[in-house]
Amino acid sequence: RVVEFNSIKNITIPLLENSNVDNEKIRNKFIKVFYPYTEKYKNINFLIEAELHQEKLLEIIDINDNLFVTYDTGNITSYGLNHTEYISTLNTKIKQVHIKDRIINPLETVEPTKGDTDFKLIFKCLKQINYNGLYTLQTARMKDGEEVDTIKRHKKIIEEIYND
Repeated sequence: RVVEFNSIKNITIPLLENSNVDNEKIRNKFIKVFYPYTEKYKNINFLIEAELHQEKLLEIIDINDNLFVTYDTGNITSYGLNHTEYISTLNTKIKQVHIKDRIINPLETVEPTKGDTDFKLIFKCLKQINYNGLYTLQTARMKDGEEVDTIKRHKKIIEEIYND
């Protein structure tokens, strides 16, 4: 049955935690099941968000022209990958960036600049590849009832780093 997606242009597929595809057999099974959908819906970009080495991620996104990456800065930090290599390898395949800061040990999402994510380096690398796609703040939630103030503060922190 054909499903109408109206004007949807991008769908993110999270391959994280219990749904990760780091194992080659699981990754190949995912590719086999997923490939027909990428063929059937050529007018949709499928964005893969994964805690996965860039070379393994390329195995997935190289199967079709409408496959791209949602690059989550905190997830890549916590996975221990090199942001410079990740960005330069995936380059034009990055369609969306999730802005998140994480502490590697213990694994925790924290307020921007309080963790191990090097945003200055990340924005420098994204500028080098002329990235002009979407950014999504996916920062630590902080205190209940103060969400609006938290978002404003986090947005200001990230804008200052970005504009620096």
